[in-house]
Amino acid sequence: MKSKNTIKILLAVGFILSNASCYGAVVKEQFRLANPGSINRNDLGFVKGETTMEEAETIMQEKQMTGITKDEFAASPEKAYGFITADYQTRVHVFENFRYRESVELHPNSAIPYGFALRAAAVGEKVMLMALYRDPIAQVSRRGNGNPPRIDAFLLDDKGISRASTLSFERIAKENGGMSFPLFVGYDLSEGVIFVARSNEGETWKNAYILRYGRGELRAEPISVFVAAGCPSILSYMNGKIANRP
Repeated sequence: MKSKNTIKILLAVGFILSNASCYGAVVKEQFRLANPGSINRNDLGFVKGETTMEEAETIMQEKQMTGITKDEFAASPEKAYGFITADYQTRVHVFENFRYRESVELHPNSAIPYGFALRAAAVGEKVMLMALYRDPIAQVSRRGNGNPPRIDAFLLDDKGISRASTLSFERIAKENGGMSFPLFVGYDLSEGVIFVARSNEGETWKNAYILRYGRGELRAEPISVFVAAGCPSILSYMNGKIANRP
């Protein structure tokens, strides 16, 4: 895990880009529509303590799910977590030491979860899962229809998973012309996890956001994307190198 000073160092390096005249490459996200129904873990055939994360991904591909997204986190030398979901699913599937453990229910209200980004990060001695998702209607509507993007955050321990916080990106997405290609960078919410995205037209947001969790709340603090570009992953993202691009 990175030291407590890592984010500060990376952000300081980013000041050398603050006089740049553009926000990098424009990358348009293609809308995905395939198997739009949510499928529960029984219908997927996941077996607790047996199904591996690799097997789960293969099953989801066979079900013609799109936008399959996953993340992994080593909580200790003895314990690692894995998480996977896909477009139009209302659950994130959780793996402990890469064997299926359980599925966590999202609370999308009237939204249809789409275009996920997952990030598991440390919160002190605990692990937090952040599941960001968007409404597909908002991705194709030019009138601003659809529900705003949001993060559902959950705390994990040996006893189970508990809902911790919800963070709406309604105002932020509107200010930036929508949200596509969401990206998390970092694995420690005490230090700060960087979040950045692109507009619906594919332009990098002018601001990135440092996410932190404290006093039962997930918060987003804006910083210039040029400052955030002190992190190599953000700089590559601005230049159009997007991992797992559909």
